[in-house]
Amino acid sequence: MNARKKWITGVLAVVVVTLFIQFPAETVKAEKTLQEMDGVQPNVKKTEIDDKHGSEDTDANVHLSTNKDICEYQVESETSLTEDIDEKEECYDAQDINTATLVDTDSEGTEEIFGWLADNHISWRLKDNIVTISGTGELCFENMHDGREPWAKYCQSPPQLVIEEGITKIGEGVFLGCEFTGNLILPNSVTEIGDSAFDICEGFIGDLTIPDSVTRIGEDAFYGCTGFAGNLTIGNSVTEIGDSAFSGCEGFAGDLTIPDSVTRIGEDAFYGCTGFTGNLIIGNSVTEIGDSAFSICGGFAGDLTIPNSVTRIGEDAFYGCTGFTGNLVIGNSVTEIGDRAFFGCEGFAGDLTIPDSVTRIGSRIFDGCSGFTGN
Repeated sequence: MNARKKWITGVLAVVVVTLFIQFPAETVKAEKTLQEMDGVQPNVKKTEIDDKHGSEDTDANVHLSTNKDICEYQVESETSLTEDIDEKEECYDAQDINTATLVDTDSEGTEEIFGWLADNHISWRLKDNIVTISGTGELCFENMHDGREPWAKYCQSPPQLVIEEGITKIGEGVFLGCEFTGNLILPNSVTEIGDSAFDICEGFIGDLTIPDSVTRIGEDAFYGCTGFAGNLTIGNSVTEIGDSAFSGCEGFAGDLTIPDSVTRIGEDAFYGCTGFTGNLIIGNSVTEIGDSAFSICGGFAGDLTIPNSVTRIGEDAFYGCTGFTGNLVIGNSVTEIGDRAFFGCEGFAGDLTIPDSVTRIGSRIFDGCSGFTGN
């Protein structure tokens, strides 16, 4: 009996020692910044690596920029980046989040959360409730909306968003429905803002400047961003303003200038932007003003000039723009004025001339335009 007890005691001792080696009592968070990590293959706690693409990652040095299903990671050593790692049972599939995350603390003990996009060298960092997007190339998170953005679970309140130089495109639906606060500042490296890029991001405030580097503003790009409360400045390289690009952005104020580079203003592009209180200036390269492009923009004031480059004024294009108080000048290349194009624009004054180029005049185009006082 005594021999059996000794045997059992010996086995238990081996088990305890083994468990102690495999599961250390304390995990030390790494004190490295994202910049210091750049280019390093850190020792991380790997949750799961999908080798369906033919990769043979077998140790701790996992390269985070490969195109695989990469799950959640956590740095476990302050001094060593060569220790072995163990697999965890649960992970986030790359199709849901498509990032790896690191928890870190800076020299002041402030927690930072780092994350990577698995396949195109773009990272995010959360510190002091500010999300910073860094890297080069197109920002194209997959399925990063409806509350599933990777930093959301770490935020107690909507964070501020900072997009750094190097990002060239903000892809389709990247921030759709995301909750942010503060000003949105876009870097000069961005050339395209994709469809629904900031759709229904209601928390942004202040001015919005589209930099001169941008050539296209996609459909619904800023749809429903009701929080902006300053000026909207559109850069002088934009050639297309997509359908509903700024629809429902009721807080914009002051003048609105469509630069000469723009050739098309899409349907509903500024629908319901009731806050503008200054002049509307349309650039000399615009060929089409889409249906309802400025519908219900009641705050515009002064004259309205449709430039000679425009060939079509869409249905309801200026429906309900009650604030204009000056002359309406229609350019001599317009061939079509759509139904109700100027319906309810009661403030126009002076003469009204329909140019000889017009071949179609829709129904009720000037209904309610009671202010004209000339011929």
